[in-house]
Amino acid sequence: MIRDMTRNEILDLLSAVTAYDNREPTEALLAAWSAAAQIARWTFVEALAAVHHHYATSTDYLMPGHVTHWIRAHRPPAAVAEPDGPQQLEQPPASDETRRRVMELVREIAARRAIPTGDDAA
Repeated sequence: MIRDMTRNEILDLLSAVTAYDNREPTEALLAAWSAAAQIARWTFVEALAAVHHHYATSTDYLMPGHVTHWIRAHRPPAAVAEPDGPQQLEQPPASDETRRRVMELVREIAARRAIPTGDDAA
């Protein structure tokens, strides 16, 4: 059984993406990629491989759909199950406290990489 990626795994994945294309790590970006990872059942190892493969072979702006497409193309056929219609997320939306903590983590990663977070306006 494939387990959902953790918040830290999504942050690590987005750190790799940001290293390639300098996109701004935001709470909204984290939430969107987390939802895509859960819906398409990514694993961290697969998703990271997909990111590196994408940037090694394409100049397109990376979207979660690119990651999903690569993962499905490289999983054994029995492991690729298409969802039966719209998927209900298993967890409720994050609380304000969780969102605050995620943004702290995003800022910490951005600071380590000297990436502006949008809070740096002078």
